[in-house]
Amino acid sequence: MADNNFSLSLYIAIEFGLYLHLDFCPAYIYYISMQFTNFPSAKIFPLQPISWSYIAGYFDGEGCFILSIYQEKRIKFINPDIDGYILRPQIYLQSYDLEVLSAIQTFLRLEDVSVSKFMRIKKKQNGMTQDSIGIAVCSYGGVARFIEKISPHIIQKRPQLILFNDLMKIYNQRPLARRKRMKNLPPQHKWDKISWLKAMEVVDKINSYKSRKRGKYNLVFFQKLWNI
Repeated sequence: MADNNFSLSLYIAIEFGLYLHLDFCPAYIYYISMQFTNFPSAKIFPLQPISWSYIAGYFDGEGCFILSIYQEKRIKFINPDIDGYILRPQIYLQSYDLEVLSAIQTFLRLEDVSVSKFMRIKKKQNGMTQDSIGIAVCSYGGVARFIEKISPHIIQKRPQLILFNDLMKIYNQRPLARRKRMKNLPPQHKWDKISWLKAMEVVDKINSYKSRKRGKYNLVFFQKLWNI
């Protein structure tokens, strides 16, 4: 009876955490459940140890590497030299298996990789609409660390990840600019048109490996926009 109560409590906690979008809840439940391996409910979580090689294989099959480009018009002081455009790398892992992604999320956080909240994504599979669960790594530092760790084990997406290292070099070598606000703070790296166009060259190469056509923002777009 106690085992059944533990299983029920675990299930309710997971569903409640997802309902409230509590990103810590599934990872915390996974950690706690693995401390009580005598409980049958612990067996609902993957018994195979999570490692970087495991995540690399999972990312090759179920993951996605995206370079999002958009214009932030509301905040004028963000990248003013390039008209407020922003480039954000993102790693997505999606699955219908909550337990697997809970384990991966826990592992990544223990490895100092910041992971965003769980997301419910409506996705069609076999003619039916199902909830696909996803986690994401969205910061430059987090994506760089993720890629560094899986690179020795990656196969299918290796060319894209190698090119991302070139993109990180451009990002880290952006020119220093004085802050328009909080001028007492030291200068910070900012995009200018030259560094941005160099980055777009790499972005175009990365997107050339993708099967779907990407958005309108590419090197040619910005060359025409700025008459360069």
